[in-house]
Amino acid sequence: QPPSGPGNARVSWSPDSTIAYSGTGQSPGVALDESAFSHSLDGGNHWEQISLIDTAITLTDIAAAPSPKSLFAATASIVGPESVWRSAGEPLGRYWARILTMNTASDKVILRLSPNYATDYTLYAAEVGGNQIAVTHTRGNSWNVRRTMGAVTDMAVADRDTVYIAAGT
Repeated sequence: QPPSGPGNARVSWSPDSTIAYSGTGQSPGVALDESAFSHSLDGGNHWEQISLIDTAITLTDIAAAPSPKSLFAATASIVGPESVWRSAGEPLGRYWARILTMNTASDKVILRLSPNYATDYTLYAAEVGGNQIAVTHTRGNSWNVRRTMGAVTDMAVADRDTVYIAAGT
């Protein structure tokens, strides 16, 4: 995903050129504009928001992974996209990074972990009432977005590559 925010991005590289940093924001500043400080570890192809995220959120779901210890939270915002966040490290829950944004009509995203998360690192995120579903096999470092045939009500993950969708019309 690109860095979030209204634009006006500033980019800088680490001294060894392995990490790109970006800050976004409006000038003059506006509260809750989704501006953030982000970094990219792959030359700018994917960005992870790591701090100074200016947003107001409502928690819609949470998933806890026992190994490796991680927390995932799904949130909705009246001023921006719905988001999936990850917390890892100790103490769990102190530091969060936004790892996915989804523009939804329903303002609700649910999360489901693979039963084998400890070895396959698979997490699914789906738009309740819509047809978007996203999957990662990398703990949220990269995502594939797909569409369902009907509006998602719930989902159950059988394994890394099998998810069952409860969908309405």
